[in-house]
Amino acid sequence: RMRGCQWQLPRAPASARPSSAAPSAARAAADGMDTHAPLSAALSSGPEVVVERRRWLVLAVLVWIGFNQGIAWMTFSASAAQLRELLDGTSISDAEVNLLLNWGPIMYLIAVWPFLARMSSRGPEAVHECALVAGILVFLGCSLRLVGFLPGAVQPRLWLHLGQICIGLAGPVSASIAPAFAAVWFPAEERTLATSLIWTCQSVAPSLGFAIALPTKTGAGLMAIMLGEAASSLAALAFWLVACPKLPRHAPSSSAAAHRAACGDGGAGAGLASQLSELLAAMRRNRFWLLAVCGGTSVGAFQCWSASLSVLFAHSPFPAIGDDDMGKLLGLVSNGGTFFGTLAAAPLADRFFRRRFKRFLIIIGVLQVALLAAFSAAVPDKHGNAALPIGALGSVVVLTVASLLFGLGAPVCFELGAELTFPAHEGVSSSAYSFTVNAGGFVLIAVLSAGGSALTGAVSCALMAVVVGLCLVMLLFVPETYPRLSLDSELFDEGCAAVR
Repeated sequence: RMRGCQWQLPRAPASARPSSAAPSAARAAADGMDTHAPLSAALSSGPEVVVERRRWLVLAVLVWIGFNQGIAWMTFSASAAQLRELLDGTSISDAEVNLLLNWGPIMYLIAVWPFLARMSSRGPEAVHECALVAGILVFLGCSLRLVGFLPGAVQPRLWLHLGQICIGLAGPVSASIAPAFAAVWFPAEERTLATSLIWTCQSVAPSLGFAIALPTKTGAGLMAIMLGEAASSLAALAFWLVACPKLPRHAPSSSAAAHRAACGDGGAGAGLASQLSELLAAMRRNRFWLLAVCGGTSVGAFQCWSASLSVLFAHSPFPAIGDDDMGKLLGLVSNGGTFFGTLAAAPLADRFFRRRFKRFLIIIGVLQVALLAAFSAAVPDKHGNAALPIGALGSVVVLTVASLLFGLGAPVCFELGAELTFPAHEGVSSSAYSFTVNAGGFVLIAVLSAGGSALTGAVSCALMAVVVGLCLVMLLFVPETYPRLSLDSELFDEGCAAVR
């Protein structure tokens, strides 16, 4: 029926409508969830579930903040020569330029835990606060980088490092916040889509950064990019403060309503001791730690491997493609494939594999191993011989499809982790998972550095296939339960939903 600007599903009178508490609790128990008092109270009280249209605006601004962080993070890696010109002869080594980039993952491993603690202690309201802190850090970092170039300023390189550290600390905005934000603002059937859209910042933002840097040939052009990044981060921060409320007026799902009830409708939640206890319990629940390790390691290793393709394929093994173009081409298709895979994750997983996320991950894991092995076999050796002679075009197509599959997997891992750890806050599972993503990347970087010239493009790809294969074996031992979806599905089936 229509009521003002609200559309509401037909709803039976309260006396005629069956109580949702008993069946929801029963289904939750059948799905392996530890029911507790706040959850039962929220369900028995029959909360009004409303899906607000402005959720898309709030999502767009959050993605904007994530894009600002991702583009600013890799500014100097894409314009190293212009940075040296801007520093006016001040020597800066390649190692220091790489450090400006590596502050991102280094600071992420530190920042993810305060973000987790905040989300655990403040409940749903903390999602807005964490995004606000991330927006402030990105703007602060972009501004600090400019300080060193003001008239009379000294130590410009120091200001660059301080700025990059602040930008790196904002990293969780596009990873660990994603499932928690989706749970606060989106109904069950749209959560995977919202998580996927936020996760696209991980692949698209660096690609956009490189695209912006391509026409930049001078130090003045790099300064214009830095000014633009500062202006964009300030605009996104202003929009977040003005246009994005801390919480929707009503919960979009029954599981979100349960979290709001447990935290006093968004107020303060558990203390530090309870947070630690909740984290440890969530890691043990349904062997979630296995999913975090196998899913995070494979995704993180692939992200860092694809980012190193320009170095691993510095000398093109294909005569038809020049040395300067091979690495750029592979980097482009790997990032592009990951992006489109991330966008396709929600419609594929929610439509064809709902309550079967583990099966979905196993299928794409098998295909990933096969495609990575095929790509490794297709790369010619120094004599021009290849075990799988499909040529340069065939190899690029294989890598593109493999990258698309990696894009498909990450959002589904986030959502399955939230199901396995429910009723713990979604920020707990996403923070642990995103931590292993970065840790897996660090391990691969260390292996590539230790291997040196022995790890050619083909050998490193074979190594990636082995890593994904081991992670796939671990995934087989992860149980599959969907207590959060069970609760939300019951409420939807009873017609207790509204859209405003």
